[in-house]
Amino acid sequence: MRQPCVTHLGLRYNALDAPRRLRLGRRPAGRQLRPCGLRRSRIGQLWVIIGEKTLCWGAGTDGQLGNGELVDSPNPVEVVGLPGPATTITAGRRHSCAIVQGDAYCWGTDLDGQLGIDDLGGVHPPTQVQGLAPGSVTAVSAGHRFTCAISNGLPFCWGANDAGQLGSGSNAPSGLPIPVQGLPPGTAATAVDAGEDHACVLLDDGRAFCWGH
Repeated sequence: MRQPCVTHLGLRYNALDAPRRLRLGRRPAGRQLRPCGLRRSRIGQLWVIIGEKTLCWGAGTDGQLGNGELVDSPNPVEVVGLPGPATTITAGRRHSCAIVQGDAYCWGTDLDGQLGIDDLGGVHPPTQVQGLAPGSVTAVSAGHRFTCAISNGLPFCWGANDAGQLGSGSNAPSGLPIPVQGLPPGTAATAVDAGEDHACVLLDDGRAFCWGH
């Protein structure tokens, strides 16, 4: 049996906070957690993936912790409703997303369409993003009120678009993924990162492109 592996750790902290030990609950006897990579959320809650469990903590009044409750939690709580182990997780302002078996899932508020489920408004549990080819998602990044992902090498974004952060060439919002326009033909996106009102992609030829405010 493989060692449980900490693959992602999100931290949101105050500059005056002192370092403190992260308490994740009981671990199996005789086994240790081994870090495999760390990440920090810029604007969202905190998260960690350990083995097959996805845990979140922090702000939760919009359902962004994914545990079925609308309250903040200072302690890690398990995300419920994912169909399998998450390989990537990302946190936005009031929503979160993950990749499970090559599909993107999002949860939290969908006020601006940032969950990609074509149902503006409300709070939702982990739900599969619509409009992306099954098993094709290799990256996902949650911005302030929007989300971007890479599917079959192509970047897609959805949600708020008042600053052009969807890269669609207009300011119209979208509750479903729409392809980013204006990238060089014949290239594939390998990484995507969504900020507050802008996003960037890295292409397979080493060039980076950004859009939004």
